[in-house]
Amino acid sequence: MNPKKIFICSTCHDLKDLRAELKNALQKWGYEPILSEYSGEFSVEVGVDSYTACVEAVKKSDMLILIVGKRYGGRVPDEDISITELEYNTAAENGIHRINFCSKEIWNLVQVWKENQDMKFPKDFKDGHEIMKFLDRIRKVEEGKTDNWIHLFETSVDIKEILKTQLGVKDSEVRIPKMEKVLKKEISKDARFFRPSGPEWIDFEEGIVVERKEVDEIIEKFGNNDLVVIKGEPASGKSVISRNVGFKLVSQGKDIHVIELKITPVERSEIFKLCPGYLFIDDAHLNLGYVDDIIRNLSDVKILVSTREIDEQYGPTSPLKIPEHIKDAVEIKGYDAANDIIQKFSEKRKNIPKNIKRKLTKSNLWILAWELEAYEEYGKIDEDAVCKKVKDYIRKDLKNFGVMNAENVFLPLSVFYKYEIPLRTEFVKEFTEDEDIEKLIELNEINTLEENGFEYLILYHSEIAEVFLKTFRKFDGFGNKVKEKVDENWFEGLFHMYIQKFPEECVGVINGISLFGEYAKLIEYLAEENFNELRKSIEAEDNVGEIGRCIWNVGEISRLRDEMDGGLYIEGITYAREEVAEKLVNSLDLKNLKDKIEVEADIGKIRECIGSISCARGEVAEKLVNSLDLKNLKDKIEVEEDIGKIGWCIRNIAGGNEEVAGKLAKSLDLEKLKVKIWADEDLGKIGECIGGISEASEEVAEKLIPVMKGKIEVEKDIGKIKECICEIALEREISFWYLFSWDDVPGNDSRRLIEFLEDDLEVEWVENAEIKKSDNGKTITVTNGKTSLIFKLNEGENKVKLEISGRDTYEYVLKEKNGKLNIYQKSFGIGEINERNEEFVENIVENLDSEKLKSKIEAEEDIGKIGLFISEIVKRNFAVARTLVKSLDLEKLKSKIDAEEDIGKIGLCINGIANGSREIKEIDAESGEVKEIADGSEEIAEKLVKSLDLEKLKVKIEAEKDVWKISECVERVAEGNKKVAEKLIPVMKDREINSCY
Repeated sequence: MNPKKIFICSTCHDLKDLRAELKNALQKWGYEPILSEYSGEFSVEVGVDSYTACVEAVKKSDMLILIVGKRYGGRVPDEDISITELEYNTAAENGIHRINFCSKEIWNLVQVWKENQDMKFPKDFKDGHEIMKFLDRIRKVEEGKTDNWIHLFETSVDIKEILKTQLGVKDSEVRIPKMEKVLKKEISKDARFFRPSGPEWIDFEEGIVVERKEVDEIIEKFGNNDLVVIKGEPASGKSVISRNVGFKLVSQGKDIHVIELKITPVERSEIFKLCPGYLFIDDAHLNLGYVDDIIRNLSDVKILVSTREIDEQYGPTSPLKIPEHIKDAVEIKGYDAANDIIQKFSEKRKNIPKNIKRKLTKSNLWILAWELEAYEEYGKIDEDAVCKKVKDYIRKDLKNFGVMNAENVFLPLSVFYKYEIPLRTEFVKEFTEDEDIEKLIELNEINTLEENGFEYLILYHSEIAEVFLKTFRKFDGFGNKVKEKVDENWFEGLFHMYIQKFPEECVGVINGISLFGEYAKLIEYLAEENFNELRKSIEAEDNVGEIGRCIWNVGEISRLRDEMDGGLYIEGITYAREEVAEKLVNSLDLKNLKDKIEVEADIGKIRECIGSISCARGEVAEKLVNSLDLKNLKDKIEVEEDIGKIGWCIRNIAGGNEEVAGKLAKSLDLEKLKVKIWADEDLGKIGECIGGISEASEEVAEKLIPVMKGKIEVEKDIGKIKECICEIALEREISFWYLFSWDDVPGNDSRRLIEFLEDDLEVEWVENAEIKKSDNGKTITVTNGKTSLIFKLNEGENKVKLEISGRDTYEYVLKEKNGKLNIYQKSFGIGEINERNEEFVENIVENLDSEKLKSKIEAEEDIGKIGLFISEIVKRNFAVARTLVKSLDLEKLKSKIDAEEDIGKIGLCINGIANGSREIKEIDAESGEVKEIADGSEEIAEKLVKSLDLEKLKVKIEAEKDVWKISECVERVAEGNKKVAEKLIPVMKDREINSCY
């Protein structure tokens, strides 16, 4: 029987690779694909033109696959129809079965186009209006079909998966590695104590790997949970524990698939083919959005996620589901297993004497492994010995396996993988031979991955990179071929060299570095030295979320963190070379960026982009927001199910222009939004939604409050109620960057003015320009005789307007300080301040049912939550907080505190009671801040502290390892009663801890 013929109908040049993939897939499935570009399969008679040949080929086919991309295609001569549409029409007229596909990116614009047929399309969409009309005509032809008349796709994988179903192709194989493959079952024969790629099946089987207590804890958790999260610092043993759990479950006959994000994410279509079983995801911190999508949408599969600690403020702000689960994660600490590993090494390899055991690194298991290897060979574990062992391993041991110059591969890889950034294979080949790379891959020392059509190389762990880097820095001649080819500063130089060679990678490199601490100087260096490459990379980047992250990362030097309220919070945001971020934002092609935003369906990415630009340059964000199609944006918000995203999107648009955000908020279908709010079980997201909308329009936000109050009424967890109030109170922090003093120009600030014009606005002719005032001091003119620019003062509106010939008009803020008029540039950040909507939040708290809140506090067993909740209420409404605290049963609370083993929670609870006890004597009329607290008003906290069992508390303090918790606990006790706290001082002295109370 001859195979069925399937005609692939699409434009050719832009979809060349996709067509080739489908050709191969159809042939594999036993069909005969017909494509016009393959002459052997597409016969054309002499004298017959190509479009006629296409029509005849369609008529002879059994089926037609239509793919609508970004191009309408070449026209039939003398007719206003493309050859692609002619082929489709021929199939329809002749009753040939059709399977139609359309790119999701294009389909997202269909409804917008229907309502605004004069809309402008992005410049990479050829004949956008013709494509829309074509889709409309297809819809009319396909009306009445029982199956979907058109299928949406993002990649070729989507098309192939749909075709398998449509064509009845039996291919149920899931292309996600199984645990047996990851552990190399039946392949690895010799058990080894230490492998860069992690332990294998034989290592568990032979008992080489220390089995930690968390393994059984995780397996037990799976009994009642579909999702288990483990978190820990780098090199704490998360991946080993994950593999150990997998080994045990597979041995019990369980089916486990593994995604290692350091290698590559798996296509979404493959993941959602999984049947009931287990999915293990390693290194979730590398791609939170991807993991978040899996957690939200994958059902009937038990998931184990391993990750580093995740900051909920991911990028400027990022409402993800994963941080919710981090709170209940199994915490992995390296030192918990260190002694067992040392003992196992002593038994299996070489005995370790007690004096050496005491000196071994316990917190980082990678360093511990190298120390043990060094001790076995040299009898020493100091840094010199470890680095010598690493050097000998790379230069000598690997040479015995056929790798001649491994150092030339490991040096560039270590520099980049310190930040877990994959490195293009092509770049590494500049320093070494292909054979060395291939051999290292074969030996499982390094791995490969493919992204965007390029091959990349990676190490297996960032801590391997750290150890290797220390060795390359210690020995000058080690890795010399690479060092000499770069320059003296080879670490920074490799990044610079890479970006210069592959400028399109600049955004990815900066965003990769930003995931790690102490990165500000490197990002600053790269942004300054490669500014043009960075600008081009942003222009070429289609993902507006990545653009936003990059701008944020260039501007942000550090988030000053402090441990407070049981976690991390942003105390303030400072900027490293804020002028670099401003210059970058000023250089943006706003029309290009606006077009990208218009076609972006994910409002989370949109708000991330706008929010970052607001933080760098408020005026630019305002122009961008003003240019957006509000109807388009409103439609995207209406279909968004994540109410947290909705709130953040509107909040960040308000950062660009409150008026525009207000119009957007007022245009929303509030009844639909109320339904979404009521359906959402996450009070934090409800707070994000209402808080974000309140920044655009308090009038709209107030209409949503009854729904929120209803949710709070039925919520038993006071921690979730606190989170809701926090999110509503979160507000944009407005910063003003000093530019120059109006009164000191011309004069002392003339140089500052010139530098601002040159650096920020890239006005090149002002270096030796004349500066003069006129119009009774209300106008400043800067001129070089040929060209001028003018600043105009408007004291009535506290503004200064800058007019530059042939360019946009700019506005700046005018403020009086120390008797002088100063000019400032407004910038936005995100911080927990409570000025603009203080009354709004205060009223919400005041109208909560205090009696019900009290009952919820009384029922709460977690005293840390009680303290945090009361402290949050104090911030929002002192009177409500004091009423709550006065109503509490202190005897019950005292019993809970005495039973609590975590002294950190004890401190939080006492702190909350002390905060709520205070009676306000005087409040500043302007700022609303508390100026004076009535004497003796903390009697409730004092009474609670005096009732505590101090002997029990001393025992808990003596057992606590965390000195910060000890200090905080004692200081909180002192808030209630200093004399009681003084009785704890001897315990602190024994632990050599100082307190500042």
